[in-house]
Amino acid sequence: MPLDDELHAHLSRFDTAPFLFVGSGMSRRYLGTEDWEALLRHFAAYTGKPYERYRADSAGDLPHVASAIAESFREQWWEAKEFAASRELFPEPLDRYSPLKIEVARRMQAAMKRVPKEGALFEEMQLMKAAVVEGVITTNYDPLLDEIFDDFAVYAGQDELLFSHPQGVGEIYMIHGSASKPETLVLTHEDYRHFKERNEYLAAKLLTIFVEHPVIFLGYSLSDKNIQEIIQNIAKILSTENLHKLQDRLIFVQWKSDAVSHPSAELSSPSKVFRSRLFL
Repeated sequence: MPLDDELHAHLSRFDTAPFLFVGSGMSRRYLGTEDWEALLRHFAAYTGKPYERYRADSAGDLPHVASAIAESFREQWWEAKEFAASRELFPEPLDRYSPLKIEVARRMQAAMKRVPKEGALFEEMQLMKAAVVEGVITTNYDPLLDEIFDDFAVYAGQDELLFSHPQGVGEIYMIHGSASKPETLVLTHEDYRHFKERNEYLAAKLLTIFVEHPVIFLGYSLSDKNIQEIIQNIAKILSTENLHKLQDRLIFVQWKSDAVSHPSAELSSPSKVFRSRLFL
C-alpha cells in the first residue's frame, strides 16, 4: 500500500486531526539552513579561535560549545562595524549570551529569502498548507511554519506557552523560541538547563495534545534527545493503559536516503527504547 494511503488509513482511526511536531530537518529541506553544529561553526569564525577548540574544550557538548562561543563572540558584536545594524535594532541586550542569540535569530530570518517560490519543494509546501492539522509544535527558530500556516497564532518560547492560555487549535508552539524574539532562543548550556528544569511543566501542558491527537514527527531523528525527554516526561504522567493508547498516536516520518519517493514512517512507543515500529 502506498505511503499516503496507509498513513491516511491510520489517521482515519482517530476522531481528531493531527498535530505536527517539526524539527530542523524541515528547515534544512526548504530553507537550506545549517544544522546546529554548522551554525555554531559559522559564528566561531568571528572570534579568532577555531571551532575545533571550542568543541574540544566542551567535550563535544554543543550547548556548552554555544556558551563558550557566545562569551567570545560578544566582544566582536559590540565593536565590529558589521554588527552596527544589530546593535541599533537591539540596543539593550539582556545578558552576555544575547549578542549570539541576536545574530542567530537574524540569520534564521534571512534564510526566509530562500523559501521556494516554484518547483517540487514549493508544491510540497502548498500541500502542507492545505493539510488539515490542529496545530504545530516545533523546536525550530525560523518562521517557516508561520509562513506555511499563516492563520495560526504563534507562541514563542516556554514562557508564552506556560503562562498564556492557548486554545489548542490553530496554534504554533515554538518551544525553543523564535527568531522574531531573539532572547527566547534556547541555544546555550544555560538555556538548556533552564528549559530542562521546567520540562515537566511543558510536558503537562502538552499532555492534552498527545492524548487527544495523533502527533506526526517531521524533521527529527528517533535518537533526538530533546524529543526523547519530552516523551519520557509525558510518559511519567500517564497510566499504563494510556501509555498503550499513546503508542498508537505517535508517528515518526523519517527520510531514507535510498528512497526516491517513499520516505519511511514509524509509529513508536513513548518509552526510552522506541518499539512497535510500522514502516509505511
